[in-house]
Amino acid sequence: MKEELKNKVDKWFTKNWKHYTSEVSKNIANGKMNEYSNDLCLTCYEAFMNRKEEDIEQMERDNKILHFLLSCCSFQIRSGTSPFYSQHRKHRMRSIPEYFGEQVWSQHDEINLDDYYKCAMEVLNSDVLNFYEKKLINLKFIEEKTFKEIFDEYDFPQLTTRRHLYGALEKIEKYCNQKLEG
Repeated sequence: MKEELKNKVDKWFTKNWKHYTSEVSKNIANGKMNEYSNDLCLTCYEAFMNRKEEDIEQMERDNKILHFLLSCCSFQIRSGTSPFYSQHRKHRMRSIPEYFGEQVWSQHDEINLDDYYKCAMEVLNSDVLNFYEKKLINLKFIEEKTFKEIFDEYDFPQLTTRRHLYGALEKIEKYCNQKLEG
């Protein structure tokens, strides 16, 4: 990159970085993804700096750098094929505790996993969960179906199914924490 252009771009980022990160934090990576807003900003900064020199020069001249960065952030956080999505959001969406596996959570190190398993199975046979939640737990963890198989076979809506499964797992965790720790 030409030295003159590099200086202009550096000056722009020095002047506008705080505004840029604030916009991303408030409007794009709000909610649960807010803690990753700085990573998202850096990912898009790198994407901007990897553009062709002519493109960077044109954006600088037309005062479109911020527009590019905000569009990039919006795309990165929502696209299932973006590097940011693969690194952060995908991981966050899959962080379902494995109640029926080896790992529960580090906070439960002192609890015997066999007792936790028995407690979780007790919840499945009680009235703590409704029929739909019990069915989801059974399909996902007992029958070991993938989310895609569940969606295809039962025609459940994807977001609602995930939300209900997370809710059911939270109910199991709360019940077992009270029973085993209380």
